[in-house]
Amino acid sequence: MPDWGPLRRLFRDFEIDEQLLDQFMFMFTSGSIRAYKHYMTRRYIFLDCSRAYRWSQEEGYRRIRKGEALETVLAGVRVG
Repeated sequence: MPDWGPLRRLFRDFEIDEQLLDQFMFMFTSGSIRAYKHYMTRRYIFLDCSRAYRWSQEEGYRRIRKGEALETVLAGVRVG
Protein backbone atom coordinates (compact mmCIF):
# COMPACT_ATOMS: atom_id res chain seq x y z
CA MET A 1 0.00 0.00 0.00
CA PRO A 2 1.44 3.43 -0.92
CA ASP A 3 2.74 5.53 1.96
CA TRP A 4 2.48 9.22 1.06
CA GLY A 5 3.32 10.45 4.58
CA PRO A 6 7.05 11.19 4.07
CA LEU A 7 6.47 13.10 0.80
CA ARG A 8 3.49 14.99 2.26
CA ARG A 9 5.61 16.04 5.30
CA LEU A 10 8.43 17.19 3.03
CA PHE A 11 6.01 19.35 1.03
CA ARG A 12 4.69 20.91 4.26
CA ASP A 13 8.24 21.56 5.53
CA PHE A 14 9.09 23.42 2.30
CA GLU A 15 5.66 25.02 1.90
CA ILE A 16 5.00 23.30 -1.43
CA ASP A 17 1.38 23.01 -2.55
CA GLU A 18 0.19 19.46 -1.90
CA GLN A 19 -1.50 19.41 -5.32
CA LEU A 20 2.00 18.67 -6.63
CA LEU A 21 1.65 15.22 -5.03
CA ASP A 22 -0.43 14.29 -8.08
CA GLN A 23 2.77 14.50 -10.13
CA PHE A 24 4.40 11.66 -8.18
CA MET A 25 4.05 7.90 -8.29
CA PHE A 26 4.74 5.74 -5.26
CA MET A 27 7.21 3.14 -6.50
CA PHE A 28 8.44 0.92 -3.67
CA THR A 29 9.62 0.56 -0.08
CA SER A 30 13.14 -0.54 0.88
CA GLY A 31 13.34 -1.01 4.63
CA SER A 32 12.19 2.33 6.07
CA ILE A 33 12.85 4.24 2.82
CA ARG A 34 10.01 5.12 0.43
CA ALA A 35 10.69 5.76 -3.25
CA TYR A 36 8.61 8.26 -5.24
CA LYS A 37 9.03 9.04 -8.93
CA HIS A 38 8.08 12.32 -10.59
CA TYR A 39 6.02 11.61 -13.71
CA MET A 40 7.61 14.33 -15.86
CA THR A 41 11.28 14.39 -14.79
CA ARG A 42 11.31 10.58 -14.26
CA ARG A 43 13.60 11.23 -11.28
CA TYR A 44 13.24 9.55 -7.91
CA ILE A 45 13.12 11.01 -4.42
CA PHE A 46 13.92 8.65 -1.54
CA LEU A 47 12.56 9.49 1.93
CA ASP A 48 12.04 7.96 5.32
CA CYS A 49 10.05 9.65 8.10
CA SER A 50 12.60 12.44 8.59
CA ARG A 51 15.47 12.20 6.09
CA ALA A 52 16.17 12.21 2.36
CA TYR A 53 18.56 9.91 0.50
CA ARG A 54 20.32 9.49 -2.81
CA TRP A 55 20.87 6.01 -4.20
CA SER A 56 23.81 4.84 -6.24
CA GLN A 57 24.94 1.37 -7.17
CA GLU A 58 28.37 2.03 -5.68
CA GLU A 59 27.27 3.47 -2.30
CA GLY A 60 23.67 2.32 -1.87
CA TYR A 61 21.47 4.82 0.01
CA ARG A 62 23.36 7.91 1.20
CA ARG A 63 21.75 10.61 3.30
CA ILE A 64 21.42 14.05 1.66
CA ARG A 65 19.75 17.37 2.52
CA LYS A 66 16.01 17.43 1.91
CA GLY A 67 16.36 20.60 -0.17
CA GLU A 68 18.93 18.88 -2.39
CA ALA A 69 16.56 15.94 -2.90
CA LEU A 70 13.75 18.31 -3.93
CA GLU A 71 16.01 20.27 -6.29
CA THR A 72 17.11 17.06 -7.96
CA VAL A 73 13.67 15.53 -8.46
CA LEU A 74 12.01 18.81 -9.53
CA ALA A 75 14.78 20.17 -11.77
CA GLY A 76 13.13 21.97 -14.66
CA VAL A 77 9.62 21.81 -13.14
CA ARG A 78 7.80 25.05 -12.46
CA VAL A 79 6.53 25.01 -8.86
CA GLY A 80 3.89 27.55 -7.82
